[in-house]
Amino acid sequence: MDKYDTITFTHTRLTVTQSADAEFEILGEAEIKVTPGYGIQGSIVTIEGWNFTAIDEEEVVIDLFDVGDDPLVEADEQWIEDVETDSDGHFLETIQVPATTSGEYEVGAHQRGYAIAAVDDLRIGMMIVILSPESGPTGTEVTMS
Repeated sequence: MDKYDTITFTHTRLTVTQSADAEFEILGEAEIKVTPGYGIQGSIVTIEGWNFTAIDEEEVVIDLFDVGDDPLVEADEQWIEDVETDSDGHFLETIQVPATTSGEYEVGAHQRGYAIAAVDDLRIGMMIVILSPESGPTGTEVTMS
């Protein structure tokens, strides 16, 4: 190359902008219902959930929380069970109330990967039944309180 030759460099930058629009409608927030809303340790309750990810067999985690805790944030939850949604984002599951301290709790159902969560109240504790009178002959009327 001669010392007076010119070298030319060409740099081309191509920018492509892509965009897309989509319309969607949120039909409702995720929701769960615990029935009944109370039970002793070891009893059975039903949990039904709606408006979770509408993908068949998508996992939803069911946990027990202290009242007021956020099921998407708290790390101290007590795992109960994993359930799967149907293609409409619905699930129905029976669970056993965990052996835990009596008190008021929230059952949380969450899909952390989708930032979807719902809670419902559950009171756990012993039920005391008092019969009066404690004994009597056949036909005695008994009051239960």
